[in-house]
Amino acid sequence: MVIKGIDRTHWLGLRMVLAIAGALLLPLSIYILVTVSADYRDARRATERATLTRSQNVANEVASRLKLVVQEMRILATIRSIQEGNWREAQSRSRDIAQLDPDWRDVTLIDLQRGVSLFDLHAPVPQEKAIDMITARKIARLSAHHPMVGEEIQLRVRTH
Repeated sequence: MVIKGIDRTHWLGLRMVLAIAGALLLPLSIYILVTVSADYRDARRATERATLTRSQNVANEVASRLKLVVQEMRILATIRSIQEGNWREAQSRSRDIAQLDPDWRDVTLIDLQRGVSLFDLHAPVPQEKAIDMITARKIARLSAHHPMVGEEIQLRVRTH
């Protein structure tokens, strides 16, 4: 019998060659599939480990940065001129402390009971300016929940 120009013996021979090639390629295909999936799994695990390591490093940097900011705020709280109500000297000393940390943009001392800003570093000289009471209430609410803002930095100031 002739199939499209190939007689039966050639057709059987061709089928045999194709069967042998398929038998050889199937295990090779399975091996490649298993190897690629294992490599993908290993790469995924390595990526996960690297990501976790980076996130832990970022968390550690943030924690140490916050610790430094808290220490700087404690230093600000000990300025004698603030306790004495000498705002010009307090502003000058606050400016010196703020310059030690390039991330600090401003220091503002606020009297929440009167709703006034006593000084900030952007002003050339200390001057009281009224702040809106919405902001004052937000700061007071924050002070009630965070001791660094409320209790430790809350100062007894002599008024003249």
